[in-house]
Amino acid sequence: MVTIVRMDSPEGGIASLAQKATQWLLEEGVIQPNSKRDELWRPSEWMPGPRSRDFVSEGPWNDYFMTLVNNCVDVEVKRQVHHPVENYEAPVCRRCGAVLSEDVHHATIEPWLAGNEPIVVCPKCGWSAPIGDWPADFGFAIGAPAIVFNNWSGLKDGFVAELRGLLGGRTFLVRTHI
Repeated sequence: MVTIVRMDSPEGGIASLAQKATQWLLEEGVIQPNSKRDELWRPSEWMPGPRSRDFVSEGPWNDYFMTLVNNCVDVEVKRQVHHPVENYEAPVCRRCGAVLSEDVHHATIEPWLAGNEPIVVCPKCGWSAPIGDWPADFGFAIGAPAIVFNNWSGLKDGFVAELRGLLGGRTFLVRTHI
């Protein structure tokens, strides 16, 4: 699963930005309405579109993938935690490369979810930044809107950059393995 999440509040509201992103994904053929929607098997509103293969950079993408029930796309407007689960790695200091303690990192979830993104100070060199700005290949983020590509392999860099630009503000890429 690949999730692109906006970490700060968008001007004009989360719902309008999510609608704008959804419209763009539809126009590009990345997604299409889920005609086989089922609350248990395929609950997502969107499924891969006719051009979805054009936006994937790696991994198996074949006709079999298109038949899976868990390959859909969610556009989420509820502010929530997006965590990489088994892929999790603690972030590192941008200045000295020291790894932040997992306990310290996870202790930021509650205040961040409550709306106060913590500023974390590197215990080694003193560099500080909001926790969402600490580099992490497999970190978590809190925010909305979020575009969740369920069970998609890697997305092309240009596509990710364009979608991040469309979402605006500070965004984070969460790569999950369950």
